[in-house]
Amino acid sequence: MTIRPKIEAALSATADRLSPGSGAGTVKHAKNDLMTISGTSENLDKRYANEDVVVASTAIFEAKHPDGDPVTIKKKHEGLLVVFADSFIFVRGIGFGAREVKAMGKNEVTVEKVTTVIDGAQVPGLRITGRSGKPNFAAGIALPKDASNPTEQAAVRDELYAALAG
Repeated sequence: MTIRPKIEAALSATADRLSPGSGAGTVKHAKNDLMTISGTSENLDKRYANEDVVVASTAIFEAKHPDGDPVTIKKKHEGLLVVFADSFIFVRGIGFGAREVKAMGKNEVTVEKVTTVIDGAQVPGLRITGRSGKPNFAAGIALPKDASNPTEQAAVRDELYAALAG
């Protein structure tokens, strides 16, 4: 059984919160990330078959210079954050069409709230750092194609933070 329908439903609901009516378009835009999750050698479909998605969101990632606050996102790499009860999956672009997909336990990372700057606009975000130093990135909570409601962006960021840090 594939976990894709669960992720799509959660992603659509979050996108509709960020920008009403954008859910279906956001899911369609994220199809490559969703296929990457299903196609990984980690067999995430089997691992998460009986788990529900707590929250899923699109994000704009910064991996080269994720330190400081605010974090300026220079090269925008789109991706997804998908949180389950005790772990999460992130998918992000790493350049030239390549995608990175990784599932990690919540206890393997530290999470902190930050402000990211995307195209000059301040956007609520998270910094996620692996206890071993990898992964290390900041993610601004934003839709790739639609303008987002700043209040809802902060609410989604807080929801992601609570789910990951808790």
